[in-house]
Amino acid sequence: MKGGYELRWTQAAYEDLRQVIEYLEQNWSPREIAVFVNTLHHRLLLIQTFPCLFEIARTQPNVHRSVLTKQTTIYYQVNDADHTIVVLRLWDNRQDPEKLLL
Repeated sequence: MKGGYELRWTQAAYEDLRQVIEYLEQNWSPREIAVFVNTLHHRLLLIQTFPCLFEIARTQPNVHRSVLTKQTTIYYQVNDADHTIVVLRLWDNRQDPEKLLL
């Protein structure tokens, strides 16, 4: 199933993903990593298909947030004009929320 919106990533989101994968490779089994990657893939397809499904972030009125796991939240923006979704961050929820820059 291909979503209706094009997905784009910020450099910060790519860096977040790199760090998550690096952590998983060091601490989890290949099977657990595959489960995480599949969960992320399916959530991104859901966001592409239904971009306004997830709540608006409290501090940013134009940013949506989707809790992927208890450790990770996806922050993204919807641009209806050009049918794009911009993944802003894959935030590690264990970090200080004051450090979250969107």
